[in-house]
Amino acid sequence: MLLTPQMSIYATVLLALLAPLGMAVPPGESLTYKSVEARDLKIYVTKPDNWQSGDSRPAIVFFHGGGWVGGQPGQFTEHAKYFASRGVVCFQVEYRLLNRNEQQPPTNCVQDAADALRWVREQSTKFGVNSSRIAAGGGSAGGHLAAYLGTIAEGASRCNAMLLFNPVYDNGPDGWGTARVGDRWPEFSPLHNLSSSSPPSIVFLGTEDSLIPVATAEEFQRKSMELNVLSELHTYAGQAHGFFNTNRDSGRWYYETVVAADRFLNRLGWIEGAPTLRRPIADNVVLITLDGLRSEEVFTGADKRLMIRELGVSAPEQLEKDFYREDAVQRRTALMPNLWRHIESGGWIAGDFERNSLVRVTNGKYFSYPGYNELLSGFADEGINSNAKNYNENTTVLEWLNQQPDLQGHVTAYCSWDVFPYIINDRRSGVPVNAGWSKLTVGQPGQLSVLNFVGENLFHEWDGVRYDAFTTAAALQAIEEDHPRVLYVSLGETDDWAHAGRYDRYLTTAHQNDLFIQTLWEKVQSLDNYRDRTAFIIATDHGRGDGREGWKNHSVVLPGSERIWLAAWGAGITSSGIDEGGNYEQAQVAATVAKVLGYDFTSSDEQIAAPLPIVGIHESSE
Repeated sequence: MLLTPQMSIYATVLLALLAPLGMAVPPGESLTYKSVEARDLKIYVTKPDNWQSGDSRPAIVFFHGGGWVGGQPGQFTEHAKYFASRGVVCFQVEYRLLNRNEQQPPTNCVQDAADALRWVREQSTKFGVNSSRIAAGGGSAGGHLAAYLGTIAEGASRCNAMLLFNPVYDNGPDGWGTARVGDRWPEFSPLHNLSSSSPPSIVFLGTEDSLIPVATAEEFQRKSMELNVLSELHTYAGQAHGFFNTNRDSGRWYYETVVAADRFLNRLGWIEGAPTLRRPIADNVVLITLDGLRSEEVFTGADKRLMIRELGVSAPEQLEKDFYREDAVQRRTALMPNLWRHIESGGWIAGDFERNSLVRVTNGKYFSYPGYNELLSGFADEGINSNAKNYNENTTVLEWLNQQPDLQGHVTAYCSWDVFPYIINDRRSGVPVNAGWSKLTVGQPGQLSVLNFVGENLFHEWDGVRYDAFTTAAALQAIEEDHPRVLYVSLGETDDWAHAGRYDRYLTTAHQNDLFIQTLWEKVQSLDNYRDRTAFIIATDHGRGDGREGWKNHSVVLPGSERIWLAAWGAGITSSGIDEGGNYEQAQVAATVAKVLGYDFTSSDEQIAAPLPIVGIHESSE
């Protein structure tokens, strides 16, 4: 529906309410680009870290929204910081606002915008900017100013590309702002001033935007293309005005639009390579637990003291050759090469005691069922004091997520230990749990029949725990066939081989689990609905003791049993590297699984621990 002049008055007020409020002063160099009406108008400069005098870089000049009557520089701070990391010099502009009680046209706004861009072009040598690669960007009324600079402004004030976030760029008789522009709309309306000399544009618009109809954006694109002017239009189903801001939906649309803008600039030849922005929240999450794998092995690798025949090691020399190195970093890499490859390439890990990073179990029991309940439910339960097959009365994050409309029926679990149907309470939660030596039912029929035949006829080392290779194979089949959005994979052999006193098989299984995790990662990265949209969170249920006997077990009387480790990477995980000095709890995993998908699990029960501080983006005020 197009806006009438009367509706435009209300839209002006609405847009003022939607304007960025209370923003901090943008970072970077602050300069005066214009003095007018006894005030200095500022422009804020964000340069790339590797900026040098004499560079010839592209630039983006950003204009904030606010209906021409509100807002201030700072709305595009995260955009400016990101594009600066891609080699672009970014500017955020202060411009004069209109009196909201008067219906004057935005003459001052467009004059200031034109002067700001002209100033940037005149100062291009000083800022290391290529004067023929200056884009104008903005949102809402700021999008109008950016579009004005590409369609109406002349000479040095004309931009070379337009990045338009729900721009109010139709100011004609049935468009936005007609109460202010009146009969002068041809002076201000970018839609009606497109020409063959207009620069290329990219437009971002929510389909539920009450101020800019999709039809308007489509007309802008159609006219541009008829004039042989490149114009991209990206629409976002169900999104309203201002959807692109960093604090909307945990930054999901900020990510989508900025990545698209990055690719647009790449298409123009202004920047090189693939976008480097990390997805602020994930569409999918894979939670993987490795039962009882000590942080000692994860951070320092194999323990030479335990590589002896007395501890069940059948071939000590070969075990040392496989996993022992003099250097601790080399040892841990030999044991879990894929885990550490992910950490080195932007993942996060905590629990390194030597770095004063502590992840602790809070249930005071330090064995499996209490640990898995704490990990999945978000709090310790004193009533859970055994590994007996009793249905869990607590709601796990898996059950809670399965109750969310967008996720219902898309949550599943594959577990090596046969107690998990009780821990997750499959009969109440509705979450399918395939555990122990249960028959596999999801996947390609031919592959399932082979897996089930082998599973039924292979020697079972333990009645209640199947080999982790079967659990992983089942999870891979589920990813391929069912496409779960929340997948829990619990691997169990490390704990059982430790209880058996077999340090060689404990290490070998840890090494295999590392490969299984990588295989799951490669599978999701090979599928369009998972690639770069999936978070991996790795955890364990408890620690272990130390020494020749202590390492085999875990309990309240064995120091070290309370210390565990956590790792994460992929979409939505914004912290990186090896944590130093952090103090975390196992209970925080549950809310983290939800938050990485954009949900707040803590809202369902005050007992639930807060999520780990590793998810999402910096949120500035809108």
